[in-house]
Amino acid sequence: MAPAPPPCLGPRRSGPRWARRRRSTFALSVGLLCFLLAVSKGATWGWTAASTLGCFVVAVVTLGAWGWWELRTPDPLADLRTTVRPQVLLTNVASIFTGIGMYATMLITPQILMLPTQTGYGLGQSMLAAGLWMLPGGLIQVFLSPVGGKLIDSRGAKFTLAVGATVIALGHVAALFLMGTAPGLMTAHMITRRVWGSPTAPCRPSSWESSRVARRPRPTASTP
Repeated sequence: MAPAPPPCLGPRRSGPRWARRRRSTFALSVGLLCFLLAVSKGATWGWTAASTLGCFVVAVVTLGAWGWWELRTPDPLADLRTTVRPQVLLTNVASIFTGIGMYATMLITPQILMLPTQTGYGLGQSMLAAGLWMLPGGLIQVFLSPVGGKLIDSRGAKFTLAVGATVIALGHVAALFLMGTAPGLMTAHMITRRVWGSPTAPCRPSSWESSRVARRPRPTASTP
């Protein structure tokens, strides 16, 4: 009798179904790895370098083959037909754009605060000072986290998401005029971060809900 696997690993999955899933997982991992590697190293390697273009080509071919396989296998790793339905697709697109807007704030704000003043746009703050200038934005996110759920319950996810996207846009516009000083940049950062845990929260629950509803079988004439 074969020894039992360690409890932390769980039972060994075998059979055709798990073999297909392992192949699908491997192809998806390779495609995403090559794509992210090209995007993250393109500026260092050169966007027209053979290594960068090769990673992009491998990513496109691998992800294309993975999608073709997922649409034809009886037990797909990801239900791609569900993801292209308007209810799910629009939710995911909104999640991507709001996520880019929020994470751009998290990446750009500390860089502007810490860059030397000789650049013409840096504020010359230390790492500690930059963290303290960004602290109010984090506190606002914590205190306003329950707002998202209340807005969803009272006005619905679409309205709440629209409000969050509008506030994010206002925060970025404010940053154009306030980024000349550390207090001004802190204010713009606070405007954007106030929606991180509240009005943009519908991106997560509504994505799950829309996927669940899209997979729900439609009633037929014989269904009571």
